[in-house]
Amino acid sequence: YGAKAKSSCCSFFFAAIFSLLSLAVIAVGVAMLVYYDKFEDHVKGDDCFTGPLEDANKGAEHTFTYLCSAGCPCDAKYGDYPALAQLGKSSSEPYYVPGGATSASEVQKCTTYNTWKNLDANSYVDDNIDFFESVEKEFDCSGICTKYPYYMFSGISRGTPKDNCVDSILDKVKDLAKTYGGISIAVGIVFFLFSICGYCLICHPDRKKEHSNFA
Repeated sequence: YGAKAKSSCCSFFFAAIFSLLSLAVIAVGVAMLVYYDKFEDHVKGDDCFTGPLEDANKGAEHTFTYLCSAGCPCDAKYGDYPALAQLGKSSSEPYYVPGGATSASEVQKCTTYNTWKNLDANSYVDDNIDFFESVEKEFDCSGICTKYPYYMFSGISRGTPKDNCVDSILDKVKDLAKTYGGISIAVGIVFFLFSICGYCLICHPDRKKEHSNFA
């Protein structure tokens, strides 16, 4: 009987541990779904304008002002981008020269880029030019916290960006949070049901009767 009792005690212990683990997995899944919104609000607020994204956001703003300007005519047609007027971008013809010999398709190809990048306000852009380009390509976005009408680092000819890069990245994160949060909750529930089954087996009347026969 002592061996049986010890076995039951161990089974109960492992079932309890399994229950706690399953509840922890469920809690992680719920946290991923619940706290994503708070994370999103924080990133779109303080992080964009006074936090870690401030320099990147300002860099994108400076780039938009420079590209398709007198200092850097671009390979684009003003009329193809209605949002330019809303963003206060000049429609002066010399700034938009589709197919021009010196027209830039992206900021790093501007003929005066080497001078522009050396200005203190623009050094951040040059230091992180590969980052800006890769983010635009990976997430089909332009601008950090503000959406701009064309891709500034990866080629104007790529078309119209879907959104600003913060929103595009957050959309990806949201999809991942929903997917993995849902999976965590589902797995946790299944594990918890298994632990309940374990309790039922341990406490089943026939098992108790079996133990009493050894008394």
